[in-house]
Amino acid sequence: MLWNSKMREKIIDFLTEAGILSKYTLSGALGALAYSLHKRRGFWEGVRDIISGSITAIYIAPFVADHTGMDLAFLGFLVGILGINVVSVIADVYLKYKDKVVQALKEALKVLNK
Repeated sequence: MLWNSKMREKIIDFLTEAGILSKYTLSGALGALAYSLHKRRGFWEGVRDIISGSITAIYIAPFVADHTGMDLAFLGFLVGILGINVVSVIADVYLKYKDKVVQALKEALKVLNK
């Protein structure tokens, strides 16, 4: 099925109304991409960075812009970079302690099943 112009317009309108398609979302994704390329991360880490940078820009950039009066596109870029760092820290902590938590849960299940 080919996409006609009405379908495209409806999808773009929906994404715009949902807050997904905006200049700060794109700025967040570009900031994430720039940071990911700078750090020379792998492909899947880069995808994770772009998604997390975009999501944090969607939710945090307008809030910060209302309180500071700064340009929304610039804030989207900065928030995208900061969002990557927050998600990276969370992922690193999760990966570091994942095995210990799983082991503790297995032992707790053994105790409960006795």
